Amino acid sequence: MESTKKEGNISDVNRWPNWGTKPYKVMPHISPESKRIGETFRLRPTDVVVLSFPKTGTTWTQNCCEQLRTRAGGYDFDDITIRQPWIEFAHDLGQDLDNDQIAPPRIFKSHQLYRLSIQEANTCVLFVIQKLR
Repeated sequence: MESTKKEGNISDVNRWPNWGTKPYKVMPHISPESKRIGETFRLRPTDVVVLSFPKTGTTWTQNCCEQLRTRAGGYDFDDITIRQPWIEFAHDLGQDLDNDQIAPPRIFKSHQLYRLSIQEANTCVLFVIQKLR
């Protein structure tokens, strides 16, 4: 991560070099097949993707989205990924990304900055950004 000071200002402008400009990357424990499915998955125009750097509030944002879409209709699952699949990891967890979800809109998680299918589908994207200190 690069950090740049602005003319003596205490606050830093933080950015991750090359984020979204490199080939599609996933964590090493994700299988090649799950990666392939994540790369080629096509979103619907009504889908929502929670998009973030790891450890910047992704799960918290997903839980807020879940409460909104189910009208706080219960939290009877162990992990938010059960309700909102992680695009790059779903196949390895036995999830079919094309399935409908408990309530509309379908919500997904991703740590990929730019995906052509997001742009093509005009999908709603919630970017989670946290100022690092």
